[in-house]
Amino acid sequence: MERFIEKIISILEKKTIIKNVFSVPKDSFKTEKFQKEVDRIPRYKNQYISDIDSYIEYFEKHFPEDFKSTDEYSDLHNLIINDPVCKFDDASLYEVAYCKILMLLYVVQGYIEIDYSKEKISKYSNSYFRGQSNYNYGLLPSLYRDLKYDGVIDYKNLDQLYKATPFFNKYSQHIEHVSNINYSFLAFIQHAVAYSPFLDFSEDLNIALVFASTSEGKNYNSYLQTDAGLYSFHPHETITLTENIDNIIREHNVQYCSKRLTYTSKIFGKPLLECDINDFNVELYSFTSPTNDRMKYQKGVFLYFKKCVIVNKELFFPYSCGYITKSKIPCKANSKKATVISSCKEDIYNEIVSKNPSLDISHLMNPYQAFSEYTR
Repeated sequence: MERFIEKIISILEKKTIIKNVFSVPKDSFKTEKFQKEVDRIPRYKNQYISDIDSYIEYFEKHFPEDFKSTDEYSDLHNLIINDPVCKFDDASLYEVAYCKILMLLYVVQGYIEIDYSKEKISKYSNSYFRGQSNYNYGLLPSLYRDLKYDGVIDYKNLDQLYKATPFFNKYSQHIEHVSNINYSFLAFIQHAVAYSPFLDFSEDLNIALVFASTSEGKNYNSYLQTDAGLYSFHPHETITLTENIDNIIREHNVQYCSKRLTYTSKIFGKPLLECDINDFNVELYSFTSPTNDRMKYQKGVFLYFKKCVIVNKELFFPYSCGYITKSKIPCKANSKKATVISSCKEDIYNEIVSKNPSLDISHLMNPYQAFSEYTR
């Protein structure tokens, strides 16, 4: 049984997000603290085994077909074949409960790390793209990046949080009078000061690549030594804007944990040992109507996570909600180590802008500048 646990842990340790959200010491299930937590919850060993079995079925069903050749899929798939769940029969209640937590966190993380290949990524339709200058940055709306809070953030909390900021009154005085936060306010704040529950994506892969590979506003030496990241979001179904945006925002419901999970952590008030996949599911909306000219020029899309779980600056995204690929775009210092791409992020930027000067980062950030050049 312990060999099975060690194999699961070794697979988990390959995933950056798992290391960030949960500490997985191999002997934790032997500790008195953990055993007391298990004993406190009235669940039987067979119930935990049933949970693990359902997580395996979930993983097999929802993991994207196009990526079943990756190590991420084959590692767990082979483990399941070689060590079927029936081997839990000889395990203790505490061992099975511990494995339940590990398997749950694995199947709800929803990110697939792949080598960068523009040809492979661009073939997917109905996809949105996001470029980030540092590969190690997580996929997280700006509101939550430096938030000092633990607990559930509902609309009331969200409203109070914004009303405590100086820019709420300024917006209400000079842009549009609002008594409570709404979509117009959040969209304006996202592009004005980058402090909203929205994530900027683009329908154009090249635009995302420009944001990932640009050196604009960065120390150039640091830029040359930092790998960039490209996120590609592939929804199972096309998600569209509903008519009542403000009503959606009023249903805001986010579980935010500033630190890594422990055995005693709770997700929406439920102990981690009792949680299931549904507790980590997201409710996601895409707002495609441009709120300003810059968003229009960038072919921008706001992704809004009305319900989600965020732990230690990592956002969970179960495979049943779609899937997200993350690719590393190497800096010049690391470009020779890349397995697929032959050029670095500086080359990518120069290639895109040379073919389409309108995608220069200065134009993307200020489309008026792009048009003013035609009048000179």
